[in-house]
Amino acid sequence: YDISIDFIKAAKERGIIVSEANLIYDNPFALGMYGIFNNLFKRKECTKFITGTSEDVKKITLEDVTNVFNTYYHPQNCSLVITGNFNPYEMLAAIKENQSNKEFGKYLNPIRIKSSESKKVIKEYEEVEANVNNYKIRVAIKLRVDDYKDLTMLKVLLYTRIIININFGMCSDLRNELIDKELVHEINCGINELDRIIIFQIYADTDYKEETLQRIYNQLD
Repeated sequence: YDISIDFIKAAKERGIIVSEANLIYDNPFALGMYGIFNNLFKRKECTKFITGTSEDVKKITLEDVTNVFNTYYHPQNCSLVITGNFNPYEMLAAIKENQSNKEFGKYLNPIRIKSSESKKVIKEYEEVEANVNNYKIRVAIKLRVDDYKDLTMLKVLLYTRIIININFGMCSDLRNELIDKELVHEINCGINELDRIIIFQIYADTDYKEETLQRIYNQLD
């Protein structure tokens, strides 16, 4: 694998990559997602765009790319999932033969650095102006798993998912009511987990911001 050749190709297309990175600023869903993360987390790595900013892209060096590739793109840091009608023993033999014909450097064994994150939010409310047809609302709750000492991580996740979906999910009474009354165009929910912090979110598209927010708050209560 000639990483230098690939990097040269990427460098020639840097302008295209920068343009793609800037597209996120025209995506109201992405802006809302990263906006709420910015209000929830003190850890900056949780608030950065996946693509990075255009300035981030411009600063990428061959050394950066090489370090990332050598650290993470290694068989000991990868999983292979295969589905279909095949003989598992024959498939395993084919995989081993394929891998034996390749040379890999020493596995650097990357260590995930964990930092503490309190359940306190950074900012409780924010409005952002964007070129949209209606209001894009996001309401989020930040939970710390360690506050539920009698429950395992799995149980906290399961219970949280059940509760939020019953109240705000695709089959919830609230969602059906708000859509039937044309108070919202869409309302749904989701869950993220990071280092024993659970975030559950409710997001809605509506022309009636205040009334929709109040209904969400009432349901949360």
